[in-house]
Amino acid sequence: MKKENKMWKMTFFLAIAIFSISNANALGISPAITTVDFEPSETYMGSFTLYNHGSSPIKVSLLVLGELADYIEAPSQITVNPDSQEVVKYKLSLPGSMDYGFHKVEIMATEDTIQSEGETLVSAKIAVVTQIKVLVPYPEKYVDAEIAIDERQDETWFALALTNVGNVDIEKAYANIAIEDQTKLIERIMTNSAKIEVKDKNMVYAVSKQNLQPGDYKATATINYDGKENTITKDFQIKKERLILVKEFSVGSAEEGAPIRFDVAIENNANKEMKDVVLDLDIIDANQKVIKNLKSAPLSLKPKEQINTPIYWDYQMTGNEVYKANLMVNSGEYAVEKSIEFNAKGLIDENKEPAVETELGKPLNKNWFIAIGGIVLVIIIAAVIIHKKRVV
Repeated sequence: MKKENKMWKMTFFLAIAIFSISNANALGISPAITTVDFEPSETYMGSFTLYNHGSSPIKVSLLVLGELADYIEAPSQITVNPDSQEVVKYKLSLPGSMDYGFHKVEIMATEDTIQSEGETLVSAKIAVVTQIKVLVPYPEKYVDAEIAIDERQDETWFALALTNVGNVDIEKAYANIAIEDQTKLIERIMTNSAKIEVKDKNMVYAVSKQNLQPGDYKATATINYDGKENTITKDFQIKKERLILVKEFSVGSAEEGAPIRFDVAIENNANKEMKDVVLDLDIIDANQKVIKNLKSAPLSLKPKEQINTPIYWDYQMTGNEVYKANLMVNSGEYAVEKSIEFNAKGLIDENKEPAVETELGKPLNKNWFIAIGGIVLVIIIAAVIIHKKRVV
C-alpha cells in the first residue's frame, strides 16, 4: 500500500510540474523602463503594473537591486488574482547630488511555487523586472552608447544605440568602427548618421563584409557627434553557428485598450549553459526614431533549452500606425537580432521570413507544453494501473 501511495503522490506532483511549465509565463510587468530626471533631494512617486494571465492567484516577491536600491521604498510581496493586474507604487528619494549620466535601479518581481512530499520536490520560478533610470544630464552635448554585434552568414552587423544624455540637441551622430583580431587591424567601417534630440535614442548601423573567420575579435567604435567624440570597445567572437535561435517573435496582442504583447521564444543552441541572456526590444516609428525600449530580466538557458517569454508595451494603438520592433537577444558575448513590422491589426506580412534569421523552427507555445504534458500524464497513469494489477 505504501508503494502505491508513493507512486500516486509522484504522479500527482509530476502533473503539477507539467502544468506549472505550461503556466510559467503567467507573470508580466509594465513598463520595462522608466526614466526620471534628476532633481536634488526630490521625491519621485512612481508605479508599475503586474499582470497575471494565468488561471490561479500568484504571490509575487519584489526585490530592489542596483546602485540606487537604498533610495527606493516598495512593498516586498503582493498577490495578483487570476486574469487580472495590480498597480504597485514605489517611492524614490533622490540624494542631494549625483554624477552626470544614467543611474539605474531595478525592481525584480519573482513568482515561486514549491510543493514537496517526501522525496518529491517541485519548484517553478519566473522573474520579470522593471528598471528606473535616473538621468543627470551633462551640461553640454554628450552621447551614451551601447554596441551589439550580430553574425550573419558571410557578413557581420554592428548596431549602436546612441542616447543623447546632454541638454542640447545633437544634429549629426555617427560612428567609425575599427575591427581587430589578436594581432592586426582587419577593417574600418562607418555607420549611417542620425539626429538625436535631448533624452532620445537612435540606432545607427554598419556592416562588415570581410567574412570574418571563427575566433576572437575586438570592435572599437569612435562616436562622432557635432565635433565631439566618445569611444567604446567590445570583444566578440565569430562562431559560424548560431548559438541563440529566435524561434518565435510575433505580436501576440494589439487589441484596443490592452497592452501590446510581443511573444518571444529563444533556444540555446550551444553545448553549454548560457547565463544573463537579455531580450532588448526597441520600438521604432516611421521616422526611424526609437520611441520605446523594453528589456527582459536576465535569463539562463541550459543546453538546447527553449524559453518562451512575453514582453509588454503599455501603449494603445489607434488608426493605421505602423511600427518596427527590433529585438536584440544578447548574452554578453553573443547577440542575435530580429525585426518585425506591425500595426493595430498585428503583424504586417506575417509570412515574410526576416533577413536576420536563416533557420527558424516552429514556435513552441503554451499549447505545445499542455499537449506534451497530457501525453506524459496518460503514460504515467497507465503505468500506475499496470503496477496495481501486478500487485493484485
